[in-house]
Amino acid sequence: MAMTGPAPFACHNLAVDRLTKAFGAKPVLHQVSFNVRPGEILAIVGNSGCGKSVLLRHLVGLERPDHGEVRIADKSLGELDDRELLEVQKNFGVLFQGGALIDYLTVKGNVSFRLQREGLLAPAEIDQLAVEALAMVGLEDVRDHDKKPAELSGGMRKRVGLARAIVASPKILLYDEPTSELDPVYSNVIDDLILRVWEKKKPTSIVITHDVRTLKRIRNRVLMLKGVQPEDCRDPAASNLIFDGTVEEFLSSNQPEILEYLRRYKEENE
Repeated sequence: MAMTGPAPFACHNLAVDRLTKAFGAKPVLHQVSFNVRPGEILAIVGNSGCGKSVLLRHLVGLERPDHGEVRIADKSLGELDDRELLEVQKNFGVLFQGGALIDYLTVKGNVSFRLQREGLLAPAEIDQLAVEALAMVGLEDVRDHDKKPAELSGGMRKRVGLARAIVASPKILLYDEPTSELDPVYSNVIDDLILRVWEKKKPTSIVITHDVRTLKRIRNRVLMLKGVQPEDCRDPAASNLIFDGTVEEFLSSNQPEILEYLRRYKEENE
């Protein structure tokens, strides 16, 4: 059975327009604007605290901006009521940092959870879709399906989280630090799975990462954020989105913030 999912709208262009967010007196995002084309893989990098995960939460409608907007298929998420937002969110799959699995559920139970909660499919169909999703991430062995998260390695938890993210065939996949806390070998495995899912399903894919190895393997488009400075907030033309280009352009850039980012990464990881 082919995996199917909800489709409230036919187009899934995603646009971020002058997105600005602060928590109290601390600015996190300032005048961030970019577009994501349907079926594109986009990586977002930057130092800790620059707003990458906060941006991801805005993309899926878990945060509301102070100014600006996120638009999906010409729908502004900030203008939707709770029911409308929930319908739009059905088009997303998210691999959370650390997997964010439900401790008391089995592997298959975690992957099935969303479909069971939506209640649109028969139990046999849900079971088959869960098995297919687990097979796509390399967990074909049914002996793994009844394990609890505490019995899994970090890499296996990431795989289960990815299976849960793709089980409903979402149009947009968001990955929050998919290779964090993994060794280089298993990081490569997760990167390969991201590409495998993209090649098979062509979802719009946004990868929040600090890992330059992931950039080199994905080899598509990359954005870089920097931390918001007080002077930025006084400049309506300023933005903490400081780079938008190809991976090759990023790795060969002479921009000081990028050079420092790459230097620090090399010192910490190579």
